Amino acid sequence: MRLLAIINPTAGREVLQKNIREMLSSLCNHEMYSKVELHDTQGLGHAYDLAYQRGRAYDSIVVVGGDGTVNEVVNGLMAAGHKTPIAIVAAGTVNDFAVAMSLPTEIEEIRDMLLQPRTLMIDLGKCGNDYFFNVCAGGLLADVAYRTTRTSKTLLGRLAYILNAAVDLPIRLFQPLNLSIETDDEKIEGPMYLFMAANTRSVGGFRTIAPDATPEDGLLDIIAIRAEGPMIIGSMATLMLKTLNSSHVEHRNFYYKQSKKATVIELDTKETLLDMDGEQKGNLPATIEVVPSVIPLLVPHNYPDHN
Repeated sequence: MRLLAIINPTAGREVLQKNIREMLSSLCNHEMYSKVELHDTQGLGHAYDLAYQRGRAYDSIVVVGGDGTVNEVVNGLMAAGHKTPIAIVAAGTVNDFAVAMSLPTEIEEIRDMLLQPRTLMIDLGKCGNDYFFNVCAGGLLADVAYRTTRTSKTLLGRLAYILNAAVDLPIRLFQPLNLSIETDDEKIEGPMYLFMAANTRSVGGFRTIAPDATPEDGLLDIIAIRAEGPMIIGSMATLMLKTLNSSHVEHRNFYYKQSKKATVIELDTKETLLDMDGEQKGNLPATIEVVPSVIPLLVPHNYPDHN
């Protein structure tokens, strides 16, 4: 087998980078792999280019980086029509997808996975010409990821997102969006703080914000927080705390629906940017839909069934 490793050299701790490189290089000594090639990304878009140009020449791709790096690889593979299986080594700040899927994080566990892999066919979301593997979102807190600088993420980790969110929250609570969201079987309209289409249960570090979501069910989990009633900062904080035990889905301001497709329109003239896996891509209006069972994901051989 031939393995291509696409590595974001700025992601993760220095020790992780060193250990993962040594482990991947050592696979050349195993009879299972005839070729192992490591490529560092050189900047924005390079992971996309590597996947697009070289994906077909390999039997599997290991992506070492955060959600943004994985998003680039997925989009590169889809644009080229490659069906190369990918393995994800979570080395970013939040790593929502890897956390939601309980992917291995220890070097030996990752090595075992690459030597005894199981393949899952997972869904992607699509919006326009872009694909996302974890979330497409807009509104309150949705642009925190790409407003957080690489330097602050390196120094502060998840705290960098929290600090940016703390600055964002008081302002945005008084600037709700006026949205129309149409799913497979219903339509809602009105003032909303945010919306998202989630492919897994973990978004923005909130581990169970979409508790029923799985990337193997052929559905997206559509979420909106309505700006109705006395929704002040304290109420929003309470709603976010309720995500810890999934009781937030019963909150009167929380809209939650599973659907194959959602059309989201800004009813005012306000420009609303879209975030896909932590990267800014386009704006409203948008039609977001699931693309079922389209990407092969490598997981450990003893990985439990989620369906």
